[in-house]
Amino acid sequence: MRAGAGCYLPCSERGATPPHAVETAVASLIMIAGKKHRVVPLTGERVTVGRAPDNTVQIEDAASSRRHCEFVRDGAGWRVRDLRSLNGTFVNDLSVGEHALRAGDRVQVGATSFYFVPSPQGADEEPETTVRFHAAPSDEARAASRKLRNFAALLEISKAVAAELEPGRLLTLVIDKSMELTGAERGFLILLDDNGQARFEVARDREGRPIDEPEHCISRSVLERVTTRGEPVVTVNAQNDLGAFVSIVALEVRSLLCVPLVMHNRVAGAIYVDSQVASREFDDESLNLLHAFADQVSVALTNARLYQEALEAREREERVRRIFQKYVPADVVRRVLSMSEDERLSAKLEATVLFSDIRSFTSLSERLPPEEVVAFLNDYLQRMVRIVDEAGGIVDKFIGDAIMAVFGAPAPRPDDARRAVRAALAMLAEIERFNEEQRRRGGVRIEVGIGIHTGSVIAGNMGSDKKMEYTVIGDTVNAACRIEALTKDLGYPLLVSRACLTEAGPEHFRTLAFPPVHVKGKAQPILVHAVLATADEPAAPPTSSALPTPPAVPAPPTPGAAGKAGPQQGTVRVSPQELLGSDG
Repeated sequence: MRAGAGCYLPCSERGATPPHAVETAVASLIMIAGKKHRVVPLTGERVTVGRAPDNTVQIEDAASSRRHCEFVRDGAGWRVRDLRSLNGTFVNDLSVGEHALRAGDRVQVGATSFYFVPSPQGADEEPETTVRFHAAPSDEARAASRKLRNFAALLEISKAVAAELEPGRLLTLVIDKSMELTGAERGFLILLDDNGQARFEVARDREGRPIDEPEHCISRSVLERVTTRGEPVVTVNAQNDLGAFVSIVALEVRSLLCVPLVMHNRVAGAIYVDSQVASREFDDESLNLLHAFADQVSVALTNARLYQEALEAREREERVRRIFQKYVPADVVRRVLSMSEDERLSAKLEATVLFSDIRSFTSLSERLPPEEVVAFLNDYLQRMVRIVDEAGGIVDKFIGDAIMAVFGAPAPRPDDARRAVRAALAMLAEIERFNEEQRRRGGVRIEVGIGIHTGSVIAGNMGSDKKMEYTVIGDTVNAACRIEALTKDLGYPLLVSRACLTEAGPEHFRTLAFPPVHVKGKAQPILVHAVLATADEPAAPPTSSALPTPPAVPAPPTPGAAGKAGPQQGTVRVSPQELLGSDG
């Protein structure tokens, strides 16, 4: 017989002897479906099999999947590979994921059989025409093979479900995988609300089509039994087993599975799958598979819920960031997280305001290229902001190179003033380190003035719907700014008001007291103190290496001055050297 001229086939549909000889020019498959048979040449690199019309070999078999398996060239031979089909691919009655084919291997796809015939060994050689068939495996081997395949499928499906954290996609994936695992035609995922009422989250068929009015498409009696007792239900023949339930008869359901979803030791819902055709009959093994899968689903749903809560927490933190911009202490974060979306942090309270400013920064920036100015300023501001943040303050805003910080808003603390003064001393110490680094790099040296005042402020979210920021306003803010401006004239980098020092505790710091000083915008003079160091540290000298001539300071009114029409208009000169001998 010439190569490819024909083949020997079984003579009857059932109990027939397998084909024992075939001649073919290329490797081929002898396809047998009921009483029909044909030879399928294996050409190219890949031959696909399934119900979909675009497969190389289309089979009209309800037990097969749309993309069931494929035959792929493997060097001089061929391999069969299962494409995650519902019912599996079997070689000589053993379930396989992928298998290297030998002469006579029988590949079972649903009710269709394919016998593999290899290609001739060479053009000058007599082609091998005898196909050897292997003894059928024992029932125990078939059962072990099936359990192994089911276990592998369960493991793979559980991994896919565990990797999905978006709730909507997860619920749909659960039902799709439940039908894939059991071979069901329809699937329903039901969750119970706080009142115990069933809510259908997903209802679809094997092709992914949604099922309308799912509450009328299942047995409510079975669902209630599963969700109230927490016990699974399986039927091989629902018409006989559950015929007493009218819904089962009306729906023409042949076989169904329903297993509980248990979360936190209570039934939270159920997975319900069913089928109307005989080829999808469920058994105890199907029940065990779906029950085990339901346990994995419960864990996945819990993880997805925790993930969503984490996302919501992140969104709340983003809202806080929009309100406060940057560098918000932990206690402020906690307070804001408890607020509603449109609530405002408006209040009148006692707070301490700190202003700092670089001396002659405008002339300094004119001497440097723009990119160096930006890098220089970012380095400086980063250091200052870190100190304010660590001390529990909020950087309210940057005004060029100036910094405005607030201690005590929106969550006041009893030691806000002391925190502010200590932060200012730490800023001055950091500036010295900053200047030393600049000196080593050949950069510029800077001097900074800091003014601090404690008093009443109005704090809150201010701005428009498109742009809002948390800030404080009031006379206290203006006074702190004016006090900072005095640092250049008085020759000390850190000045605080009497009100601030009183709140901070004068016993905690080394200070110098100045006579009352008039500042712009204030009708009454204010008392200021130079803070030199903490009480346990040596006093630092003034900022200028050569002390300037002490400035003229307006004198306070002289109490009880007879014959005077108003406050004394003379001036008092205060020498920094003299002040070093007194502690305010």
